[in-house]
Amino acid sequence: MAHINTTQYALLGMLSYMPMSGYDLKKFIDKSISFFWSENYGHIYPVLKKLEEEKLVAKKVEHNEGKPSKNIYSITQEGLHILTDWLAAPVQKEIYRLEILLKLFFGYLAETDTMIEKVAVHKKNAEKTLQELLGIENHIKTEHHESQKNKSPYQSLCLNYGKHYYNMIIKWCDETQAILRSTKDKQ
Repeated sequence: MAHINTTQYALLGMLSYMPMSGYDLKKFIDKSISFFWSENYGHIYPVLKKLEEEKLVAKKVEHNEGKPSKNIYSITQEGLHILTDWLAAPVQKEIYRLEILLKLFFGYLAETDTMIEKVAVHKKNAEKTLQELLGIENHIKTEHHESQKNKSPYQSLCLNYGKHYYNMIIKWCDETQAILRSTKDKQ
């Protein structure tokens, strides 16, 4: 099966909210979906150019006095059609690359205390991300704009996934540290 460039769908989806510049897209991604999807400027701009060439987005140059011109992209009807077709397609199997698990897999070659510390850091990062998600959730509840009304249930579903995911990681870290400590005690 051919590799699908999901970045184009992520950008089209973001532009379905409102027209944005590449910079604004990056900021919006960072503030909304970054806990499960990330993009960098080096990837965003070439994909925007390709989407424009394919007439899936339209570019309008915005001139601001005293500032550089800004390219504002908006999704076209064809872009919306492509996006909705993609939404209807089956989800591709995810391939996880988790460095913590790779290190644990080979952890028998390291000191147990080193592995316990790696898991502690992983837990701390999960707790931090969980707090960020709770902040986003609070923002959605308190700053609910009328224009987002039909989108917020879907945003909340993603937040709920994230909360479950990071709570699971925290629980797994606690269990893993207990197992590693008991292994250390037996040595």
